[in-house]
Amino acid sequence: MEIEALEKFLVIAATENLQRSADRLDTSPGGLSKTLKRLEGELGTRLFDRVGKQLKINDAGRRLQSRAVEMVAIARRIRSEVGELKVNQECRIAAPTMLQLAWGTFIHRKFTTEEVGGRLSFTSAYEALALKMLSRGR
Repeated sequence: MEIEALEKFLVIAATENLQRSADRLDTSPGGLSKTLKRLEGELGTRLFDRVGKQLKINDAGRRLQSRAVEMVAIARRIRSEVGELKVNQECRIAAPTMLQLAWGTFIHRKFTTEEVGGRLSFTSAYEALALKMLSRGR
């Protein structure tokens, strides 16, 4: 069982809707459905009752939900504690292409000289999408 699958499960449990969950996680409903089916397969039980296109968390889902909250919190604490020891840093920049062209070289130069072993990636996105990505931690 992967922590990422549990994180996605928690969002699905909160919304009980694959489309809204996909919007929150910046992914596709189909991908979430596959993650959910894989998780249910690993556990050998359904976590939601499906009524048409509606999802309703069931007793097994509620039991997993309380444990998943604990497990995800522990994983996040470990990531932050161990992450403090890491030298490598990652920086993701989402901006319109024109801004990337104007500032990309400068940012790359600063980042790679000040953050030894750092990783830098660029994504083309206009303001609304870039802000949406930021709000989702991406």
